[in-house]
Amino acid sequence: MAHSKEPIKFSINSTELRLKDAKQEPHKNSLHLYETIVQWDKLTDLLDFADKLNNWLDQEELTLQFLYRLLTYHQMYLETLNKENVNYRNFLYESLLNYDIKRNIEKMKDNKLTNPEIVNKLRSLTGLEEGNTMKYLRIPLCHTIYKNRNKTRTIKTKENKNV
Repeated sequence: MAHSKEPIKFSINSTELRLKDAKQEPHKNSLHLYETIVQWDKLTDLLDFADKLNNWLDQEELTLQFLYRLLTYHQMYLETLNKENVNYRNFLYESLLNYDIKRNIEKMKDNKLTNPEIVNKLRSLTGLEEGNTMKYLRIPLCHTIYKNRNKTRTIKTKENKNV
């Protein structure tokens, strides 16, 4: 993808660089998408997750602000994988994500979780189950964010709830 006003020469050079990066991967069967190199066979699961995020966003279970914070946690996770120049604050990504889920996503009614699918899927990004989804989380997040970029959403306020 390129900006509509970007000269085609720059797009071609950028595409060539990304193609070269994708070819450097050991599996060779890779795609460079949203500044992330991913194997083709993992792309379907990531796009399915993007669809889930989009549905949850449409149902107002998630907000764009939360998706941007997820992007920050993802970047923190990637920086923990860097063996050199590790900022130890980045290791807090898991705690910050769990706190964010608990505070902003979990909805309880009569001591029961009303949105277990969302909470469980988001919690599976960290801990023992982390891995491919957390490593490539930028793809579904950017896909969902770009898809919802110019949509106007109603902000929930006390006045809106009472109407």
